Amino acid sequence: MQPYYGISIDKQDAEHLYIQVYKHLRTLIFNNSIKPHEKLPPIRKLAVILGVNNVTVVNAYKLLEEDALVYKKIGSGTYVAPVEEETDSERDFEARHHAVPYDFSISSPTADLFPVKDFKTVIDEVLERDKGYAFGYHESQGFFPFRQSLSAMFGGSSVALDPDQIQIISGAQQGIDLVAKSVLDYGDYVFVEAPTYTGALASFKLKGALIVEIPIQEDGIDLELLSLQAKKLRPKLIYVMPNFQNPTGYCYSDEKKRGLIEIAKSCGAWILEDDYAADLNVGNEPAVPLSAYDPYDRIIYIKSFSKVLMPGLRLGYMVVPEALQDEIAMAKHATDISTSGLLQRAFDLYIRKGLWDRQIIQMKRIYDKRHAVMARFLKTHEVPWVHYHLPQGGYNYWITMDPGLNADELMWRLNKKGVAILSGSTFYHLQLKSASFRISIAAVGENEIEAGMKLVFEEIEEMYREMSGNKPGLMKSQML
Repeated sequence: MQPYYGISIDKQDAEHLYIQVYKHLRTLIFNNSIKPHEKLPPIRKLAVILGVNNVTVVNAYKLLEEDALVYKKIGSGTYVAPVEEETDSERDFEARHHAVPYDFSISSPTADLFPVKDFKTVIDEVLERDKGYAFGYHESQGFFPFRQSLSAMFGGSSVALDPDQIQIISGAQQGIDLVAKSVLDYGDYVFVEAPTYTGALASFKLKGALIVEIPIQEDGIDLELLSLQAKKLRPKLIYVMPNFQNPTGYCYSDEKKRGLIEIAKSCGAWILEDDYAADLNVGNEPAVPLSAYDPYDRIIYIKSFSKVLMPGLRLGYMVVPEALQDEIAMAKHATDISTSGLLQRAFDLYIRKGLWDRQIIQMKRIYDKRHAVMARFLKTHEVPWVHYHLPQGGYNYWITMDPGLNADELMWRLNKKGVAILSGSTFYHLQLKSASFRISIAAVGENEIEAGMKLVFEEIEEMYREMSGNKPGLMKSQML
């Protein structure tokens, strides 16, 4: 039920409530938060979650059915419709996993970039070396040699790290959940960047936390507003992504990193640093973690390996302040006892053989080229009603249209033309209308970027023309 708790309905909005519910559910379907053949909540249950009446949910489900996004089973409920029927051919298998020709909505690498041969080799070596011990229970904190490898690797980013500070986790989302369980009580304030990662918002909401959004600027969170709100509300936790933030791609300046740490100390807040994609920096300038600036041991650092390898590889780690180590360890044990021992041993060997460093270099080469193509397109198709930011790494571009345009509508219109994006409303606590949207280059090749972006900009021009009555052609002439 987690995705549905992230839906917020604005009862003061002129837009009908059932339309708002419909659009939110449509977004969850498009971004794969709810998957094909997954059952939607019963009408009464969703109505309670959203604070609306049953008729509102009924009408929203009807609209989804009219759009062929869901189907009904008599006596069973409403289910998400599949993208297309399954077949046995490899081509159709690929088609099912790429529902649209130009998928700018996915922020994880595609399967073809996964180092299958290398990973198979290390798994075979681990099984030959460790036999059945690889499948036994491991200490909840994580396989010690693996933590030693991570300590050495993390130390390369100017942070001295003891293996005892490391907690192995089954992906970044689990890490966020563990922090929420360990740090937050009902009614505590949590400050987040706006926009931000929706999975974190859902975790904080489930703990009954009160979420306060602080706008993020191109050089980091708005420190002035953060300071004012921190003095007033005394947050328990501040959740940030200082390097290549999701969804904006923004990076914090050194000044803002230091300022954030001082503000958190002054109000007694913990900082949760989500290292989203710092490994994938453009060029040779490393993205330094916020933790490297912290003299107070107030930062909980989370890193997942899935953003560089594969989303299904549920493996990551946390660097935990000494004062929180016992609470985090207990929360981890209560959640799943320990992360897969075979996966930990295999990844430990993968690091020790230097294969992780090699994979990072290969991934950076691929994404440096994609960034160059995207930057060239944006620079040669500049128009007054579109603002963009060129990130220095990661996958994501944050594009903002004229305030009169609606990114939810753009997302819907583009999907019909074979292009997938994510509306900016997805990344806000209240999920109100937004003129911004996220473009990710994680799952599109160099040759697809320009063709897909032309469709995006043509549709924006069409929407702008409908809104303003301007004559067409300003952008299309640039695309010839």
